Amino acid sequence: MRLAGMAARYDQPAVIRLENGKRVIERIMPGAFRSALKRGDNIALLLNHDPSKIMARVSAGTLRLHEVSSGLAFTAELPDTGYARDAYASVKRGDINGCSFAFNDPDAEWDMEGDDPQERGRKLPRRNIRSFGAVNDVSIVTFPAYTGTSVEARAENMTIVEQRSNIFIPTNLVIPEIPDTAGVQFRRRQLLYLAAN
Repeated sequence: MRLAGMAARYDQPAVIRLENGKRVIERIMPGAFRSALKRGDNIALLLNHDPSKIMARVSAGTLRLHEVSSGLAFTAELPDTGYARDAYASVKRGDINGCSFAFNDPDAEWDMEGDDPQERGRKLPRRNIRSFGAVNDVSIVTFPAYTGTSVEARAENMTIVEQRSNIFIPTNLVIPEIPDTAGVQFRRRQLLYLAAN
């Protein structure tokens, strides 16, 4: 059972209710996850931020995180546990389709430029997060705070695809060496393989 998705999106403002009940606009700036990934934060994949429902972890090699231009992407291999099977089934059906993440000590700047979506013309404080002191978890969640996050279930026998010579080839597909003159045959075989899977 594998999951893949976007745990967070850059430049996607979201209304967040703080512990004191006040609402703010929160925006994650491009590059905000770079320091956490470079530090090697031991981030866990959880179900609805519940630490008793851990489904993958960076240190175990079962959770892989990488920064892309639009945000924080992930792939995860789930354990054979009841809650992980339930979560996988819910994602596969589309009942769970969003993500969230938990963090500490953000480096942020504040302004009053956030437009309140509930009251036209009213401004809310806006927190622009540049980096995180720590990223604790990414979670697949029932109610994501940020729009644009996503998670999808991948087939159990899904192969990882990597780029070789500008042609995408599944890494576990065995293809005999083909002379350069047979490039057309190679591309046909590749397309047939991808269409069948």
